[in-house]
Amino acid sequence: KIAGERAEFFNSKVIFSFEATKMYLFLLYLFVPLQSLSAPSAVSYLETGVAYDGDELEGLVWSEGPVYSVRQRSVYVSDTISNAIYRYDESSAEVEAVVENSGGASDSPFQEPGSNGMHIVRDDELGKGPLVYVCRHGNRSISVLDVGSGAMHALVSATEAGNRLNSPNDLVVTPDGKYVIFTDPTYGLINKGGHDVPEVIEKSDYGAAWVFGASLSSPNPKAFALRKGILRPNGIGFTPDGQTLFISSCCQLELSKECKQGEGFWYRHHFEIDPEGRPALNPTGVLHVSFGSDKQGCADGFTIIPNPTKPESRNVIIASCPGGLCLLDAEVEENGRSLLGQLKLSFKVSNVAVGGSYIYLTGETKLWRLKLKEHVKSKDEL
Repeated sequence: KIAGERAEFFNSKVIFSFEATKMYLFLLYLFVPLQSLSAPSAVSYLETGVAYDGDELEGLVWSEGPVYSVRQRSVYVSDTISNAIYRYDESSAEVEAVVENSGGASDSPFQEPGSNGMHIVRDDELGKGPLVYVCRHGNRSISVLDVGSGAMHALVSATEAGNRLNSPNDLVVTPDGKYVIFTDPTYGLINKGGHDVPEVIEKSDYGAAWVFGASLSSPNPKAFALRKGILRPNGIGFTPDGQTLFISSCCQLELSKECKQGEGFWYRHHFEIDPEGRPALNPTGVLHVSFGSDKQGCADGFTIIPNPTKPESRNVIIASCPGGLCLLDAEVEENGRSLLGQLKLSFKVSNVAVGGSYIYLTGETKLWRLKLKEHVKSKDEL
């Protein structure tokens, strides 16, 4: 429960603040005031307007795709606009640029040419740095990044029919480690200075926005469609038991009657293996919450954890949503009843990751974190 707590964002020039609303969280942890991740010696890292020149690193524009390295005690984030991947070290509070041109096309015409969602395949071993799967807008691929060497190469860049991908947004690896599943919306194809309009779909090589799977054992994997019909597929995540897969739809502006600003959709699927041994998604319901057309942001990235008060039957989705950060009961289907609580924020949240003793939030111009408190066992304690 948070009631009237002040959360402050510090940098060398200005202090921003907002009042967090009261909320009840069915969550393993209790949120306390937000902190911006700016070390006293590196406050300029989080100012708007990014430039990387030698040892100088300034700001984030639109941070995305956070992943946490347990061994390094660090969080890696993409910046889809500044076209780079950064690492924030929890221990030293230092920020560094890990990869420049993370989208893979330095001359890209896109408004967001950088990388997006990431998945750590192998955590840091022997100090070599983790191995990471990366969604890339610039060269329209799923790629593999070796953080230790800085090398990155495309893994999946076309469908089985030979079409180029749109702009891979977020990804997961199947529980057996054999396949990658990723969302492929079209809004990464918006040109610089352009706007998110329905006509962007015309830039798609296959004329749609689907969810794909691809084999990780193939020497030249091609993407095959796993889910069609979600207008704006975005975030993706498995429940802890690996049996259920959720996919969010990022509704913004008035792009369609079915997917308007302020509406949140999280589509639930039972994860299966088909007779050919490939993954299959069986739709089993949708969580739909109306937040109000005046709320900025959308149902973007999320993570899923067990509910400590009902671990035998419930999972909780910690999600970006219109107006801030939300907690959803993953098992409820009735419209509106799935919302457990919302932290209303004055900035757009793009994605979340749980790591160490924090929840990390990405979004507008910064990287934030929420301190976690352990041993929450009951609703009264929450």
